[in-house]
Amino acid sequence: GCDYQFGAMGTDFVVGVFGNYDFASMKGTYTVQNGNLTGQEKLSSSWAVGGRIGWVALPGLLTYFSAGYTEATFDRTNLSFFPAIPANVNVAYFDAQTYKGWFIGAGDEYALKFLPGLFWKTEYRFSEFDSGRLIHRATATGLPTGTSVDTDKYTHTIRSELVYRFNWGGGGVVAKY
Repeated sequence: GCDYQFGAMGTDFVVGVFGNYDFASMKGTYTVQNGNLTGQEKLSSSWAVGGRIGWVALPGLLTYFSAGYTEATFDRTNLSFFPAIPANVNVAYFDAQTYKGWFIGAGDEYALKFLPGLFWKTEYRFSEFDSGRLIHRATATGLPTGTSVDTDKYTHTIRSELVYRFNWGGGGVVAKY
């Protein structure tokens, strides 16, 4: 990403743009068709591009809001009867699918004094993805079963990370906090 800091001391603001890619393993369980089928869905990866605007609340501490565009891939989901007889027999599945959406978030970033350029960043992010229709496919044949389910996807994430900024203390376009 890239940030720009402006304003007089005590009223500093930061604006920036960024992009990130996440490998994930977030799982969610749901039931379909009056509770007769159950499945576990897994978000395997996502990426986002966006912007942020922040305020330097204290020397070395930036608080900010972020927003932008995001996409996430959900892996194949196996479905089984509940309760299953015999246990855990997969009768149908949904293919993997990628969803497009938007996100909004808020966080803080603190400059660690012992190494110039190193920051500790913590952020909450809410992402909502476009609705989709998932087609049940028979496990034995891979053919559509003639049934489907409409789905709405969203995620809440909290991330904490160490960030190193190159050109720390450099020219006028580098955020200094």
